[in-house]
Amino acid sequence: MPIRFPCPHCHRPLKARTDARDTQVKCPGCRKLITVPSKDKGNVLRAMRAADHAKERNSVEDVYAEFVVYEDEQLDMETGEVTKLVHDELERSEDDIVLPRRVVYMQGALLAIMAVLGFSLGAVFGWLIGSHSSDAGHLTAKLTGRVTYITRDNQSEPDVGAVIIALPTDRRPDEKLNSSALRPDRPPPGRRHSVVVVIESIGGAFARADSRGEYQLKLSSVGDYFVLLISGNRKRRRGQQPASADVAQLGRYFLSPTQLLGDHEYRWYEQAIDGALRREVEFPK
Repeated sequence: MPIRFPCPHCHRPLKARTDARDTQVKCPGCRKLITVPSKDKGNVLRAMRAADHAKERNSVEDVYAEFVVYEDEQLDMETGEVTKLVHDELERSEDDIVLPRRVVYMQGALLAIMAVLGFSLGAVFGWLIGSHSSDAGHLTAKLTGRVTYITRDNQSEPDVGAVIIALPTDRRPDEKLNSSALRPDRPPPGRRHSVVVVIESIGGAFARADSRGEYQLKLSSVGDYFVLLISGNRKRRRGQQPASADVAQLGRYFLSPTQLLGDHEYRWYEQAIDGALRREVEFPK
């Protein structure tokens, strides 16, 4: 049986006579001087693996070390004839796996494509989940409505100048607010007033009812809020005091809740706001 082995320089499969073993000849492919190995199966396989590993180490990982990679053609050193390599003639052990080189390339390319695809899908899903969570956490909310009051002759009128404040239940200002500028009997503070700025900085909002009694509060995010409405035209009955529980909760935000409320009628309640919400309030006589 002829000796089959790869050229150590150009890695081309070669075939030589048995009596040519251990002799030096020129490779018909690259014309470099080579030594024909003996017909020892271990030497042949080691030579083929060393040649193939040297050529493939930059593109094929060590996971392919158990494969014997062969070319589809071999060169007869005596005749120069190029023939298809007969796979069954390649000496190998039962544990060896013999695959064409192009199959190894295809497997490597397939693994690379799968890795890139997996990374891309992971990045896309991560972005979608992160984007959804971010949008949910910063979804804006709006509270609108109308404030009215009942006059002495039982007519419903717009409660012009009524105060409307929304405060997040889970946040507090660093320092309690001086509420005197927010009273309904005072000129409306501007958007840049220090108290209004602090209210907005913790996610709340402040507004005054317009000539039709309409109001609108834009909030930074959905969630649970305390809502305070103070009538601009309806006063409490003589001797009637604010509820102690309301004063206690208002005291978490304001220095003097009773000063803020004065003798005006008010509403103080907790409200979940998860989007656009409209609520109308009427103060009885």
